[in-house]
Amino acid sequence: MQRMVQFTEHQQQQLYVIINMSLKIFMDGDEFSWRKGLTGLTALLFSTAVIGFLIKNDFQELPGSYQVIIGGVFAFYFGKRFIDSLTIKK
Repeated sequence: MQRMVQFTEHQQQQLYVIINMSLKIFMDGDEFSWRKGLTGLTALLFSTAVIGFLIKNDFQELPGSYQVIIGGVFAFYFGKRFIDSLTIKK
């Protein structure tokens, strides 16, 4: 037996605002950015894998492969931003 969830008008407005704000993260101007969307999906999947590993192994230290991936992503992202800030813009 299925029950339908009924939302009040106020709850519907709040839900619309939350969804609208969440989707703006993946927008590039007025269009959906597939790069941002796929990056977000990848981050969600990797985070789920890390949390799952930690739960399964009683929160022991992450293996080196996980640490290298996390470190590489941060180094690339912040290194790229740092290099871009040093270049002369025309």
